[in-house]
Amino acid sequence: MDGERPLHGGLGSGGGGKLKVVPYTVHQLSFGDIKEENVPGVYDGPFPWENMFGFHLAGMVGHDFFKPYAVTFDFQNMQIFLQR
Repeated sequence: MDGERPLHGGLGSGGGGKLKVVPYTVHQLSFGDIKEENVPGVYDGPFPWENMFGFHLAGMVGHDFFKPYAVTFDFQNMQIFLQR
């Protein structure tokens, strides 16, 4: 959505049927030393995988958040590096 999000929620349809879309703002989101404020989000769940990994998956971070960073995934050491 390139920084734009709906101003109000609504109902929609997906592959699994109907879903409810609710926009929200995360006041502060941080990964290590990287901190962003007023990060927009959209709830369009519930998702079947929220609890299937042995812990609660509270959300996913996507392209809009990572866009200003070079992202490096170190799978061997299970680390993510972000650099502007």
